[in-house]
Amino acid sequence: LMCSDFALVAYGDDAQRVIAQTQDLDFGLRALRRVAVTPMRVNLVRDFTSPLPAGRDVNDIMGKLEKPGRELLLLVRPDRYIAAAIDASDSAAIAKLAQATRALVASVQAA
Repeated sequence: LMCSDFALVAYGDDAQRVIAQTQDLDFGLRALRRVAVTPMRVNLVRDFTSPLPAGRDVNDIMGKLEKPGRELLLLVRPDRYIAAAIDASDSAAIAKLAQATRALVASVQAA
């Protein structure tokens, strides 16, 4: 089943906080789904105030991506290939990804 939207996937111990930081950022994409995924060993924070969906990697499929203390943010294309991946432990990196994505989308639309 294919989805026609881009997606932001935060992965790591603090994925819920990372994905919440993206809520107010403009990535220049008309439709952008956002989701947080915590590693198998980490439980979700149930009282987290973000309305964004979150889940736990119960099969440890993404476990090879994780290094302790690192939060990942993946920009996933509609065909489910990863367009960008950043270490989102630094919130400035998230803003830079949004800015770069917005600029790329604008340049493609202008062409």
